[in-house]
This record gives sequence, structure tokens and C-alpha cells, in this order.
Amino acid sequence: DEENWTQPVNVGRPINNHLDQFSLFITADGKKGYYSNEEFTDKGFSAGRIYEMDIPAESQLKFRTNYIKGVVRDKASGLPLKAIVELIDIEKNKVISKVSSDSINGYYLMTLTQGAEYALYVRKKGYLFKSLNFNYSKVDDFAPITLDVELVKVARGSVAVLNNIFFDFDSYTIKNTSNSELQKVILFMEENPVVRIEISGHTDNVGAEAYNQKLSTQRAEAVIDYLKKAGISISRLISKGFGSTKPISSNDTEEGRQLNRRIEFKIL
Repeated sequence: DEENWTQPVNVGRPINNHLDQFSLFITADGKKGYYSNEEFTDKGFSAGRIYEMDIPAESQLKFRTNYIKGVVRDKASGLPLKAIVELIDIEKNKVISKVSSDSINGYYLMTLTQGAEYALYVRKKGYLFKSLNFNYSKVDDFAPITLDVELVKVARGSVAVLNNIFFDFDSYTIKNTSNSELQKVILFMEENPVVRIEISGHTDNVGAEAYNQKLSTQRAEAVIDYLKKAGISISRLISKGFGSTKPISSNDTEEGRQLNRRIEFKIL
């Protein structure tokens, strides 16, 4: 139950009896269960049997579990990096899993459960953190996810896209689902106390450019205000709005327009 174990309950025959049943395993689709049963033979020797059972529909798991894997590298050199990789449920602002990529090959692996929208954060001291977003609340293609990550060293002019800052449509009010991302920005600023940054807002090309310019500026200023209230000195923060003047993808598709609607983080 979340982070705590509840009292175990004997489910009764034919699964539980007076002997030892242990190592319960449920298949990924939630339909079958397996457990080991320790028995004693008439000669006094113990023997283990593996039993299979059908899980009743009302007791089957609501969400299926998958996994996400990838390699973390230095973007400039291509060399593998040991970095911290965190999977966060952005609705709950809760860390679901935290691992380190391998120091030799940069490989990481973690489990991933349906039913939530996730942020993946990858960070290493001396590098800009990387934030990625994927909605796993409804999944049609239940295939493992491969997500390789390239980290950029902290240097003047380095830029990161803050993929997990969200606003309501046509608004510059920051949504609560942005908290995990903003906390990572605050942590980065605290770990790099001499760094100054520019927060810039960008839009797609839908609508009047004057309006897009104003909205992008207001969204950048909203992020700056959040950081300032968290204790980051205003002398280290600059906000800018660029409207639709700096696209990173085509505005001819919805996918491209979505990429262009973004908040960027730049080292000054």
C-alpha cells in the first residue's frame, strides 16, 4: 500500500495450507500466478513444488509493468557517463525510481508502470540536467522504451529545454505538474552558486506574432518569479520572450508545433 506493508492475509485453500508457501510471482499480464510449496515426503525429506494458479479478474492488477532502458553519454565526446537517473510521477511529484547509469558503459534500466505521466531526469555534477517527458497513462503499443541521453557540460551558452514545465492553454499560470521540473532547476542553481541563467519562452506560429511575443515573455517571467520566491537571487536570473522567432522544429505538424512551444534554460 504505497510505501507501507499491510497485514498479510491467508487466502485459504487451495493456495494456503499449514505448509510453507512462498515466492509468489504474478505474470506481467496479471492473469497467472506462481508460487513454491515446500512439502515433506514420507521419508522425511523436504521437496519443493511450483504451483500455477489463475488470478480472478477482480484481483488482477489494474496496470501492467514494462521497462525503460538506455545509455547516458557526454554529448561532445560520446563517452559513457555515470549519472543519476530519476523517474518521477509528475502528477504526484513523487520519485518512482532512482538509479545510476553504469560507469563503464553508461547503461541504465528501470521498471515502468502504466497509469501515469512521467518525467525522466538525468543529472551529473558539472553537466546540465536533462528532462524528458512521456505520457504512460494510456498505452496501446506496450513495448519496452529505449531512451538514450546526451548530457551537455555546464558552460557559457549551454542550453537545455525544460520539457516538464506546463501552462494551461492561452495562459502563463504555471500548472502544479511543473513542480518537479522547477525543483530540479532550483537544485541546479544551488549546486552551481555562481551560474547565471536566462529563462526564455517560445511559441509556435499559430496566432498573431505580437500576441505570441507577449505570451512567451509572460511565461518566462512566471518561471523567474517562481525561482525568485524559492530563494534564487534575481541577479542570477534573466527572462526573455521570443514568440515564434526561434523554432526548433517545423510548424507544419502538431508534433513540431508542440516542440516549438517550450521554455529554455541557458547558461550566461
